[in-house]
Amino acid sequence: MKKFLLPLAGCFFLVLAACNKNNGVQISAIAGKWQQTKLNLHQTDAQAVHDTTFTSTNFSDQDFYQFNGDKTAVISKSGNFSFSGKSIVIPAIELSDWVTHYTYNIDDTVLNLKPTEQVNPEDISLEKQTIILLDNNHLILQISYGDSYPTTPNIQGSNTSGLVATAYFTKL
Repeated sequence: MKKFLLPLAGCFFLVLAACNKNNGVQISAIAGKWQQTKLNLHQTDAQAVHDTTFTSTNFSDQDFYQFNGDKTAVISKSGNFSFSGKSIVIPAIELSDWVTHYTYNIDDTVLNLKPTEQVNPEDISLEKQTIILLDNNHLILQISYGDSYPTTPNIQGSNTSGLVATAYFTKL
């Protein structure tokens, strides 16, 4: 009888461990400061396909996501990016508008951000992003805008339907 109990107990613990395994992203994996290095805007609508890519030369040290172990985050940006280019913040008094504080959680591969302060209406779209890639040095986040999202002023045109923004980061 003891010959059967030991293997049976081993199988039970293996099954239990497999059930508790989380295939999603762990908070500890995303913790740290991530410098933005690339952004691709892609939109397909009834009239045309729009595709614009910004490279590392378009970003400064002010373009980053900082994820802390206590599930707080800071997102900083040096300007708005659109199909027509980058608009840069010049007046220093407005720089505080470009740094936003959040709490965050990760549900499988979805990064959920909740602002801890009042944010600009165009920043509401940052609240739910899909983690495409996360390793020790690289993070790729994607936001798909559908009909449920409000019109975003910093994206050229009045309709964000069909817009996908993919942001690339390197860990500092």
